[in-house]
Amino acid sequence: MNLLEKFENLLRSKYIFHLHTNYTDGLNSVEEYCSWASKNGYNAIVFTEHVRKNLSYDFYSFLSDIKNARQKFANMDIWIGVEVKILPNGELDIPDKILPEIQIICFACHSFPKDIDLYEKSLKTVCSDNRWKSHVRVWVHPGHFLKRLGVMDDYLDLLSKLVSCALKEDVFIEHNLKYKLPPMSIMKNIPGAKLVIGLDAHSVASMAKLAGGG
Repeated sequence: MNLLEKFENLLRSKYIFHLHTNYTDGLNSVEEYCSWASKNGYNAIVFTEHVRKNLSYDFYSFLSDIKNARQKFANMDIWIGVEVKILPNGELDIPDKILPEIQIICFACHSFPKDIDLYEKSLKTVCSDNRWKSHVRVWVHPGHFLKRLGVMDDYLDLLSKLVSCALKEDVFIEHNLKYKLPPMSIMKNIPGAKLVIGLDAHSVASMAKLAGGG
């Protein structure tokens, strides 16, 4: 079974996806998240820590925490993912050296230029780029760029077209519970097997609230 098939199986289980730890802008540790998930009967948990080409923290210490958690919480499937910025040239803001260590690449437009044409071109480039296709790829909080600019209603057709392009390239689409994205009019047309429920949690408390457990 390849990585893509394993992730598809994960989506049929009770899982938690999209977490940020105290290595970046989260409040809790890897172990604290896993402890809550284990106690609440989750089969899998997917960490999606922020990364940049120039890392501001020790990524290998983060990996070590994941490996320790896998030993301590052997009842759960614990995945190593990252959340990466799409750059205006269609590149991903990720250091090449960590690629062999991770399973999932989540991408999104953060602090992106206010240029809709560039947004469209860059997203299409990332989705079709063969360099990332050995990893599971998830477009997280799709449409947040448009929502932040206040133009979502004007570009729903574009967002729908971009989601279709991503799906054709075997990219999964996140249903982001924190930002309620993508809009329901688009989400209802995404095949269930390609839709990932994401919490975008930055603490155990927010994870519990978004997951409906607190």
